[in-house]
Amino acid sequence: GFAWPRGYSDKAAEDAAAKVCSYGRGNLANSRETYSSANIMRIRSAAIAAATTASLITGYADAAKAKQSWLCITIRDVVASGASGSNQINQATFNTIADHVASIGMKVLPVIEVLRS
Repeated sequence: GFAWPRGYSDKAAEDAAAKVCSYGRGNLANSRETYSSANIMRIRSAAIAAATTASLITGYADAAKAKQSWLCITIRDVVASGASGSNQINQATFNTIADHVASIGMKVLPVIEVLRS
């Protein structure tokens, strides 16, 4: 897969990346795609940062489950406590999200496995 730098892409870049990657994803709200993605070169991912609440992500999971869809989540660095910035999440928040996803019966899979199924 390819992560679009700062979430930006255009058709020419997507076409070029598609020649060497199975999919592309972006994390920013300025994504040209919605959940779940119709174009595999524009997969929109919910990026989890220190300020992200578990309720926001569990809400996304509930919506995906209700629509019988899928949700891409990007988690970079799980820390015991004191998460800061755009790359870290506290272990407790991660656990809440993981427990909720399990409780509603959603599978957790790598993106490539979802695309191949």
